[in-house]
Amino acid sequence: MKGVHDYKGIINQAVIRIEVSYESIVDALKNLARSQPRSAFTVEGSMSTSEAIGRHGLIAMALLATATLSGCMGWVPGRQAYWDAQVKEMCAKDGGVQIFEKLRISKSDIDLLGRVGGKIGVPVKELAHPNSPAYSVLTITNLREWNPRVSRSESTIIRRADQAVVARSVVYARSGGDFPTGFSEGTSFVCPDLKKITSDLQQLFVVEGDSK
Repeated sequence: MKGVHDYKGIINQAVIRIEVSYESIVDALKNLARSQPRSAFTVEGSMSTSEAIGRHGLIAMALLATATLSGCMGWVPGRQAYWDAQVKEMCAKDGGVQIFEKLRISKSDIDLLGRVGGKIGVPVKELAHPNSPAYSVLTITNLREWNPRVSRSESTIIRRADQAVVARSVVYARSGGDFPTGFSEGTSFVCPDLKKITSDLQQLFVVEGDSK
């Protein structure tokens, strides 16, 4: 649980981001005023930089409001794309399914294992049938706790008969980090795709009596 000092730190960071955003807006408007021909800002020949900035005050207020909202809510432009790229990079290293040894099962074993989207699945140990030929152990590691949340999920598949590890799958995921609208729960990104994980896992099974 975060303490008072932790929240003060978060608030201070948000204030710094807002101050930086405000200064950037003012500088941008000054540059805009200087870059425009004098006739663009004058009726009779002259208008000061401060008057030019005042003329564009509504734009500055809108931009500052956006910066204030994003700073207070912890949203930073590009953060979501950055973490999606990080997820892809980590996924390329060890994401996906690894099969160490084929698992021979009977057709009746399939009913004990169950199916996921019409394909053979391997339930976690706590939910697996006591007579199923295999079960999985899930380990979730939080790589980033919040905004966005980034995690690594490793599923180890164990053959019940001798407790041998026959396969392993690794999935990375990013959830949240979107601009706060209040109308949705936010987006997520998973690598590899869970359907691909389930599909690749079918290579683990050798169904006895199956000619394939």
